Amino acid sequence: MTQVLQGLLYLHDQGVIHRDIKGANILTTKEGLIKLADFGVATKATGLNESSVVGTPYWMAPEVIELVGATTASDIWYILNNISTNLY
Repeated sequence: MTQVLQGLLYLHDQGVIHRDIKGANILTTKEGLIKLADFGVATKATGLNESSVVGTPYWMAPEVIELVGATTASDIWYILNNISTNLY
């Protein structure tokens, strides 16, 4: 979990929102390192089109579904949602 959050912190510091954090996009190396994958719907935090709904619907943050727009907090919500539903 710590490595996932560190990876997201790095992305967010670079101005990137992943927008599709889920178990299938969190990989583990043989050495036990965590890697975030599938940046197909990732976007820069600036210039984000709020009306775009992208990602996997089951894991989407409420603000994304409601067309308010994704933020870095949306990525954190994906993690909390996955933990609470025991998908990790």
